[in-house]
Amino acid sequence: MGDNAKCQRGLSAAFGCLLCLHVGAATADDKPDLAFSADEVEGDARLRELVLRGNVVVTYERFRLMSPELALRRTPRGIEVQGPGEVVFCPCPNPPVTVGFEGGVVAPPADLFLKNPSLRVAGTSIFSLPWFWLRAPSRPGIVPPSLAWRGGDGLLIGDGVHIPWKDGSDYDELDLTASAYVKGGVELLARFRTPRSTQRVRWDHLRSDLVSVDAHGSYPQAESGAVAWDIDAVRGARARPATMSLDEAARAYDRGMAEVMFRPSDSSIVGAGVRAVGARGGTGPSERPTWGPRASLGVGGAIGSIGAWDGLATATVLDDATLGPTNLVRSEGGVELAARPSVFVTRLALRETVTGADAGAISALDAVGAASIDASAPFARVFAGESAPLVHVIEPRVQGAIVAARTSGAYWSMTGRPVALTSGRVGLASGGLRTTWGRLLGYSGGSLEGDAGAIAPLGDAVLSDVEPVARLRTAWSSRFIGWGGEAAGQLRAPRGRIFLGRARLGEQDGWHVFVKAAGRVGVEPLIARALMAPNAHEPSGGWLAAEGWSGGAEIAAKFTRSVGATLSAQEDLTSKTLLEVHGSIVYAHPCRCISIDAFAGKRLGRDGIDVWVSIDLAPR
Repeated sequence: MGDNAKCQRGLSAAFGCLLCLHVGAATADDKPDLAFSADEVEGDARLRELVLRGNVVVTYERFRLMSPELALRRTPRGIEVQGPGEVVFCPCPNPPVTVGFEGGVVAPPADLFLKNPSLRVAGTSIFSLPWFWLRAPSRPGIVPPSLAWRGGDGLLIGDGVHIPWKDGSDYDELDLTASAYVKGGVELLARFRTPRSTQRVRWDHLRSDLVSVDAHGSYPQAESGAVAWDIDAVRGARARPATMSLDEAARAYDRGMAEVMFRPSDSSIVGAGVRAVGARGGTGPSERPTWGPRASLGVGGAIGSIGAWDGLATATVLDDATLGPTNLVRSEGGVELAARPSVFVTRLALRETVTGADAGAISALDAVGAASIDASAPFARVFAGESAPLVHVIEPRVQGAIVAARTSGAYWSMTGRPVALTSGRVGLASGGLRTTWGRLLGYSGGSLEGDAGAIAPLGDAVLSDVEPVARLRTAWSSRFIGWGGEAAGQLRAPRGRIFLGRARLGEQDGWHVFVKAAGRVGVEPLIARALMAPNAHEPSGGWLAAEGWSGGAEIAAKFTRSVGATLSAQEDLTSKTLLEVHGSIVYAHPCRCISIDAFAGKRLGRDGIDVWVSIDLAPR
């Protein structure tokens, strides 16, 4: 073949497979082609050899072999490559990370053997080995080593294996990792991923144990059924101090559920399975998890063209080591109706949630119900714009609501449940105005809603008299500014306030400051339920159940297209306790040939500072 001739050919080779380090992306093709281009190509059919010269690029899977000159020869092992050259993981002209080599073998379906490889960053060699074996995630292999500083537990070092297998047109993947603490402990971690589920099991031992399971997924069965499971559990003496996530460590209970469901009709679902509950960390009244069979029935549907209804009932029989056999029953249901007489819009909503427990000697009931009706008269006006019309809606409205709650029985406190809400009934009447505006089919817009009225006791007295109240809700979303929040208060109470809100200044994916806050003070829990409508049906033990304020903030920076950083913190403002602070910096090359994540954080209840760095070549 002549000079300056661009050539491209496909070659195939015999199958080969062993455990090795893998990198790249999974492929459904078991025998991918090897393609090349060069300024000059010489071939010898007898020796089954090609010599490529000038701007040589050999492409295989997600790997590209680049060199001024390469020789390719077909062997029983695959395509033998004689260098020197470089392996790159992206199509960009100046990749930040490459692997230099003197020679190697391309062995389909997903193997690349390298002789005398060296890791190069910005063209400088920083690490060398006598040989190296790269694989795609569609093949078994050794995962990159892990290195982390686990706060007061010290340095953790480990490695593991990656085991995939075909699942239809996709792959199931199992990663097994074993790590050791320099102080003398061990950690075993298993991750199992399928197209419809994820499972993560961790055992950590350093003077005491932690076992955590985070598994969830579902698989359809036949035409109208499904199998689903959801497990969130952290057990052992190290459950809370050795858990790095504040959210995971702060959860009160471990929960597990597996269920088989089928749909006997378009408006109903029947389920049967097993449920387990236990106190997180394995301490307290629910140290030993309780478990038992569970049955459920869900129904719902439309009410003509004016509304919808739904209901869910569950029954569980638990084997409690302390309290004996325990029966739990929960029901939840609601109706929503809407009609438009003349220029008015009327809405009626009913919602109830009841949970009952019976353990023979003791029993308990937790119930909350709400009924509301509101009427409004929306007036809309459209303003012409260059890109899209601006729509403005003004909506005067009046509303009435009744909220009732009842919590009784010693069962909740004996199981370690947070303090229950106050029982009673209250009625609320208010009037106000709601306005919204935004571009038609646009990405920016806002709303503002305010009303004032009175709340009064009905029957059981949680109030001594009628109380004037006021509420405000607002939201805005645009490229550089966003917020959402609601606030309410008793006007005659000096400390009667509730607030829940968040705000962002800056681009969501760029430089921005994000703050959030929530709290309740000086307001009875039942009244708080009535005033904060979106949370009115929250069960006992939620954020409305305890007084106090909490807040958080995040600062995010986007230094370049590829480099970003975040710094965030959360604090209990009432007790002036820092809950969590962490920072991270991320580098991701524009063509995705490499990503580097670095993290450092400190949380309440865990000694020391956690630090880890992750380097991923050719991330998916």
